[in-house]
Parts: sequence; structure tokens; C-alpha cells
Amino acid sequence: MKSLLLVSAANDHEISAWTYDDMPKLMKKKAFITPLQLATVAGMTGDDVEVVIWDEHVRGPVDECALLDTCDVVGVTAFSSHLRRARKIAQLARARGRYVVLGGPGVSAAPDTCREDFDTLFIGETENTWPQFLADFDAGDPKAEYRSADLPDMAESPLPKWESIAADLPYYVSGGVQVSRGCPFNCEFCGVWQIFGRKMRTKPVDQVIEEVRALEKLGLRHVLFCSDNFVGTPKYAKELLRAVIALNEEFSWPMMFTAELDVTIARDPEMMSLLADSNFSGLLVGIETPNVESLKETRKRQNLRGDLVETVRRIQSYGVPIDGSIIVGFDHDTTEIFEQQYQFIQDACIPLPKMHMLKAIAGTELRTRMDAAGRIVKVPQLDDARGSDDYLDAQIHTNILPAGMSRVELMRGYLWLIEKVFDWGAFETRIAGYVDNVQRQPQTKVEDPAIGTAAYLRGCTDRFTPEAATTIHRMLERTERVAPFMLASVARLSFRQVFEANRVHVIRKEILEQIELEETVWPVAEPPVPAGASMEAAPT
Repeated sequence: MKSLLLVSAANDHEISAWTYDDMPKLMKKKAFITPLQLATVAGMTGDDVEVVIWDEHVRGPVDECALLDTCDVVGVTAFSSHLRRARKIAQLARARGRYVVLGGPGVSAAPDTCREDFDTLFIGETENTWPQFLADFDAGDPKAEYRSADLPDMAESPLPKWESIAADLPYYVSGGVQVSRGCPFNCEFCGVWQIFGRKMRTKPVDQVIEEVRALEKLGLRHVLFCSDNFVGTPKYAKELLRAVIALNEEFSWPMMFTAELDVTIARDPEMMSLLADSNFSGLLVGIETPNVESLKETRKRQNLRGDLVETVRRIQSYGVPIDGSIIVGFDHDTTEIFEQQYQFIQDACIPLPKMHMLKAIAGTELRTRMDAAGRIVKVPQLDDARGSDDYLDAQIHTNILPAGMSRVELMRGYLWLIEKVFDWGAFETRIAGYVDNVQRQPQTKVEDPAIGTAAYLRGCTDRFTPEAATTIHRMLERTERVAPFMLASVARLSFRQVFEANRVHVIRKEILEQIELEETVWPVAEPPVPAGASMEAAPT
């Protein structure tokens, strides 16, 4: 092999957490995170091979890339929501005579749906299989599928190679650094523990620090620690955080970090202090729901200990905001869940929750249960795509038949929740509660308000709606009075609220169109339940 083109397929939904279409006007950002998976594959490839990474979220469609006519192999990575675009890339590349391979969580969850369109599939992690493929390809005998017999040791994962996209890095919000794989929990809707195992595997702290330092040298100021549960191994997490604190002291200005973790940190003051002092700007935490029966249903046992509102407020009292994952549509949810979720979000003062309708993703136990009950819906809007329900964006669509309400009731209630939560008045209330709740100031450098994020935000407000501009100025002035060290955090959250509020009208349009379509296709407002299907709620 002489040349390799690695492509991160775009999400072709109008609403996507992967892209920041409105952000270039304000922050020159086009995508959330660098394509770490492709940079890691590049790191596994010998220096004698020309490797080019093409991220469609930043560079646009790969269709006109000259390498499609000359490279030896096109490698595509995709989550489930990117698979439809991945197929189109494969068809385009194969029409030009290229050998096309596919990897990523999408194919690992449902390989049988991908075999027709790709020459080789990589199932699971590739540290053990990519080198074998390279050898087989050079020998003229590449296999149709590579599946690692063992879960790789994270110490064997190479340093990512960013050289081919170094010029693109300013367009990303975050640089990605993998720290661990696996999760000790087994939530029904999640496939992480089935793909990566329940035993945490961690990357050596020294290597993580080396990767962070490399991204800082390339100009990135924010790093997402890629882990499905950053605190799954608490001793390791604390060791890494202490190293991050020391590393930040080397830089002229500290790097910022985010990570995904669970609510158990609320019982560990040392962990919360270390996260704050490491300059974490946010924590993605799987809250899911205040409905206790729904938490039991989905096996979210770690959220059942203590009051969730108090748990969230305790974590945020250390000056780090939670991006709470919120889901509606569990079997034990009724139409009352939308008001319950809204009140919970407001009472807990979660600044910017990540809200979704429940979706049964391929490869999860939820999907297995829903399939067995005949409760997976082929959504009519996407009938032209093979296995269309796998490509739905859960921010807009759901592929299940709910047990406690109709699909239309779920969509209408979810839309109501989105509009209520991202209302500027509701956001201002949550921000005030978040700031007032902080009990411990993070031990990090504080931005100069005259030149920092808040100053830049104030200079942008003439581009916002009058309501947004007035609210932002009011929030910033209040924060300067009551907790000036929180000013940069509030400014960053306000920028994101601008983005979220701007997306509401598009979400509304798509959901209402979907409701109209389903009411036309299924006049009784619900698709027919297959013979033998059960609409009983999941056991608790």
C-alpha cells in the first residue's frame, strides 16, 4: 500500500451534535471534536504510506477529493447515524476502482447491514487487526472481515498522527484524547459495555499527557478526554487529573477539558476538587430521568442512590457545569414526564441538558427487547434507506413504539420540552442557580474580563436577537457582582445557548413534519402493532 485516504463520514441530518453550522459566524468552528479514531489508525500505519485524513464535518463532502482517483484504500469511520452517508462514500469510491473498508461503532453494532457496500469490515477495536490487514493487503489477500479476538491493551494504542489535518484543527471545538475504554455499568439502551467490555482499560498516564501536550502545541485550547466513563477506575482518574494540573502549570494559559462520567463522583469530594482544579469546563453525565421506575427499567442503578437534584447540585457546587443527558420515552414514562423533566432540569440548574427521545440502537439489549416485542418502527420519512431506523438522529426522531403514550404524544411532548428548556428566560434562571450554588472556587487561572471570553461575547451580542442580547448582558453583569470567577464559565455556556436556541426552530419544523407524515401514513396516529407484539412496559 502506498496511499491511504481516511474519511470521517458526515451526519446528513440537518440537526446534529457533530456539526456547528451556526458557529463559524461567531467562533470559526465547524465541528465538535477532531477525528481521533482516524488519527489513531494513521498512527498504526507505517511511515512509508501516505495517509490523508478527510473529515467531512470540516472539509465538506469527500466527493471531489483527488485521492479518490489515486489512493490504494479508502477507509471510512462511522457511528450508526453516519452510516447512510458512509454507504454513499463507499459507492462513489468503488465506482472509481478504490478498495473501501469500514470501521467504527456503527458497523460493530450491525455488521450484517454493511457487508454489501464495503470490501472489508472492521468489527470492534482495531489495534490488533489493522496491522494484519495492512500485511494481508500488501500480500494481495485482504479478508472481508477483521474482528479482534481480544480487547486490546490501551498501552498498545499508538500516538495519533495529526499532521495531515493540522491546518484544520482551528475549526474544531475540542481535540480528542482517548484515556480509557469500557464501562462498569450495563444500561439497557447503551452498547458501550457490550462492545468494549465492563472492565475498564486505561491508557498510561504518561501517554495521555504526551497527547495533550501535542494538541496544545498544535494550537488547540480544549480537550475532550474520550472515555465512556472517565471515573470508571477512580484511582487512575485521580492520578491522571493530578498530572493534568501539573501539565497546565507548564502552559502560558491552562488547557480546558471535558469528559463523560457518572453521578458517583458526588460522593467523592477529592475527585470533584481535582476535576475543578484541572480546569474542566463541563462534565457529560448520564442523568437520563427523574422517573425512578424508568431508571430501574433501564438498569441505571447508579442514579438511584440519593436525590438526583441534590446530587447534581453537589457536583456543580465545585464550579463545573453538568451537561446532563436527558431521555424521554422509557416504558414507564407517561405524558406527565415532560413537565417532570422540565421541573427537574430547572430545580437542578443544569445549564444545557442534552435531550433525546429514547432510541433503540442496533447492538443494544434495548434493541433486542424491542425487536422481540415488534416495537421497532420503520419511520416513513426514511423509507428509502435500507434499515432506515438506524440512521435516525435521536434529537429529532425515535424508532420505537412507546408503552406509556403514542408516538405523536412522545414527539409533541418532547418538542414542548425542547422549547421550554431553551427559552432564554428558563436558561437565565438556571444560570443564576448554577452560579449561586458554587461553594468552592476552582483553583485555576481566572480570565481577565476585559479581554477574555466574556468580553468577546459582549462584542458579539449585536448579532443576536434582542432577547438573547439583553439576557446575556444581564447574566454577565450579575455574575460579575456575585461570583466574578465564574464569568468565563457563564460566557461559554451563553455562547452554547445561542447555538441551542437557534436550532429550536429547525427541530420544531422537522418534528412537526414528522408528526404530519405519520398521521397521514397511520391515520390512527400510531403504526400497527405486529401480530404477537407486546406493548407491556419493561419490568422494573
